Amino acid sequence: MPGARTDGYLCDVNLLVALVVAEHGHSPVAVSWLETVRRRRAVHVCRISHLGFLRLITSPRIFADRALKPTDAWIAFDMMMRDDRFTFTEEPTGLDSSFRELSDSLQPGASLGTDVYLAAFAHAANLEIVTFDTGFRRFPELSVQELL
Repeated sequence: MPGARTDGYLCDVNLLVALVVAEHGHSPVAVSWLETVRRRRAVHVCRISHLGFLRLITSPRIFADRALKPTDAWIAFDMMMRDDRFTFTEEPTGLDSSFRELSDSLQPGASLGTDVYLAAFAHAANLEIVTFDTGFRRFPELSVQELL
């Protein structure tokens, strides 16, 4: 529920990229947000966000000559995860039913991609999604922190 107390924050892919890539346009906002987090293990990263991060940060199409080699992308990810505010979170109990429920609430033709999965994950794990993406507004039952 919007405004309800959650157990932490679920990182969207765009937040992870902005936290790691200093030249990213949203990096200052992402870093400022992270500086407000005081609790250990409050910032959750799931496998989908992790994979999206690796995909984007190694993409020459997105980062041109600044795209990282896969080895360097893993190093960047590992460095971020060493910060004790971060934790890697496995799929929570109830994810499948939440994913189905949120998918069923969409209109025909709506994308059933990553955003729906992340919304379901956050819902099942009682986490607030932190993102630069306004697309999560279509899930009114979620707590979402848009950083723009």
